[in-house]
Amino acid sequence: MSDPRNISPIVSHVCRVVARIIQIFAVYVVFHGHYSPGGGFQGGALLAAAVIILRITQTPEAGHRELPPSWALPLGAIGAFMFLGVGVVDLIAGGHFLEYEYTPLPAADPARIHYWGILIVEVGIALAVMAILVAIFDALMGKTEDYRAVSEGAGSLSMAGPGETGPAPHSPPAKPEGTGPEKPHSDGPGVSNANEGQDAPDEIRSDHD
Repeated sequence: MSDPRNISPIVSHVCRVVARIIQIFAVYVVFHGHYSPGGGFQGGALLAAAVIILRITQTPEAGHRELPPSWALPLGAIGAFMFLGVGVVDLIAGGHFLEYEYTPLPAADPARIHYWGILIVEVGIALAVMAILVAIFDALMGKTEDYRAVSEGAGSLSMAGPGETGPAPHSPPAKPEGTGPEKPHSDGPGVSNANEGQDAPDEIRSDHD
């Protein structure tokens, strides 16, 4: 997804207009697929291209407004069930898979039944192709952003000095005021000071004698 600070206003507005033109042409390709070159696969790819253009050139909020990421897989599943549903219904009605003359639709003319059956299948394929392509793009962009975040974090750690990355040095606890000097806890220095204090009166007594 593009960084909002790096998006050019000209590119953003032009791509928004181009995406709408692509969507209109994609709908034309889907609805005229059985009369002219095109169909659900081509139309679905064009619809996905329009959504991906908006994903790249718009802010994350505007890009996701066209097709939220959470809708991609459910929409693809709906398109796949539309395709399979028509084929299964034709099998149940006594025909072959996707034999549209057996599709139970409220139309007396077999040509119209054939037309509507193909149209339902083409719309389902277009939804499935569009949703799957957009879901793949979102997954790849998510992995790219995660890799970029990890790379930036590793770069910041390598550029920091040793004092910035290491743990803070342990400082001794502050001594409360008014507690006096600490008493020795070992017999080494304390015993020697005590012995020096006991020998001092003997030296003074010898000087007087």
